[in-house]
Amino acid sequence: MFTNLCLQVGKSGGTPAQYFNDLMPAYSAARQTILDINDINMQAIERKSLSTRENAGKMINSMAIIVAVCIILAFF
Repeated sequence: MFTNLCLQVGKSGGTPAQYFNDLMPAYSAARQTILDINDINMQAIERKSLSTRENAGKMINSMAIIVAVCIILAFF
């Protein structure tokens, strides 16, 4: 809708009334939608980061156990 309004204003020149009545509400709605999508993406990034951090901690513990077992086996 916002793109169509921009094209219409570009072709006909637009009027101040058209700008305030049509274009600004469409712009505000498009901007809010983009901000909502950005917020959802940032939440997903944060969740993935926390999950990766937890998995890295588990992997470090697993590797430490494996190394300890290998060292014990090497002494015997």
